[in-house]
Amino acid sequence: MQKYRIVLVWLSFVTVASAQNSYPKYYYPKKHAVFGQVVVGGGYETIINIANRGTYRYGATLRLFRTVDEESIPWNPTVNGATVRNGEYLMEIQPGATVTLRLTGTLLEVGAAILLSEDLLTDNLIEANLTYRVRRNGEVSDSVGISPSTVFYRASIPFEKFVETALALVNGDLNGERAANVEITLFSADGTPLGNKFSKTLGPPFHLAKFLHEFFPGQTLVGGRVEIASDAPIFGTALTFTGEQFSSLPLEPTPVTYSVRLETGDQYATGELALWVEGSFVRGYLVISGLDGEEWEIVEFSLVNGELEDGHLRLTFTIVQDPFFEEEVTMSLSHDQFSFDSTVVEGKWIELFQNDEILTGRYEFTRISDE
Repeated sequence: MQKYRIVLVWLSFVTVASAQNSYPKYYYPKKHAVFGQVVVGGGYETIINIANRGTYRYGATLRLFRTVDEESIPWNPTVNGATVRNGEYLMEIQPGATVTLRLTGTLLEVGAAILLSEDLLTDNLIEANLTYRVRRNGEVSDSVGISPSTVFYRASIPFEKFVETALALVNGDLNGERAANVEITLFSADGTPLGNKFSKTLGPPFHLAKFLHEFFPGQTLVGGRVEIASDAPIFGTALTFTGEQFSSLPLEPTPVTYSVRLETGDQYATGELALWVEGSFVRGYLVISGLDGEEWEIVEFSLVNGELEDGHLRLTFTIVQDPFFEEEVTMSLSHDQFSFDSTVVEGKWIELFQNDEILTGRYEFTRISDE
């Protein structure tokens, strides 16, 4: 059994981490960790804590990069007193142990960090967090902790003070294959879109960090939000700065809502669907509110789960009472060219009943979320 485990690790290491310019296309929580903003120098340092909750050693590479003059370059700050080479820091964590990485530098620099596991097995899952520390005259004067960044396609940041809010966005594709076309829209507190949208293509990989007033020069407002949309998975960090104090803001995936039509034979059910993506995982809600044009007094509410990778959407979830036979079913549906930019998404669905009988039909999702 031990020999089998070693072979699996070695094969995964070759395909995931070791081969030059060969990295995972997607980052999986508890195996990898991504951080959209790392800062060193100028009185700042970044602390990354990682715990191995498993029963086997966790081997990994910390990949660091920053963008200079629109070009992504390997980043070589100091980690635990040793200078990083070629933007890579190798590490391992024994079972049950916790490792602290202290990133420092002489000059003020910002970039991104990606922790890459050398395997995709489940006996060495991790927990991680990041802390920024500010030092004045050798003493820590401020600090703020944040969770690892979440990979998303859509995200929103509500804020109070526009000029004090900063945003870092990262295209973490280390293979250099997938650019991300990003669009940021600014809204006032009452939901009115303000000014032109900020659009930029983030090459693979790319780190972009600005204050909101740098994305939208000339705008001044109190209260509002920014909406971030990307056609490829990205991640990031949001921060606020008040005087010499700063804190983090959640940068979480935003749901996209659809009207729903489910057809089978000469019957059809209607309702609404909300979907959002956390890395490769899809989360959401399905509400069925009527059958054959007749609205129900009590709607059927279901939790939706699935995955999205390379445009391949797969959803499989339970409906306690399906609209056609009022029985508990497992619904599955798929789409091979899914995009949140599409106005209409359609395809086939399947329901599996508890007695193993199946029912099939077609779905049509029409986007109703404001862009």
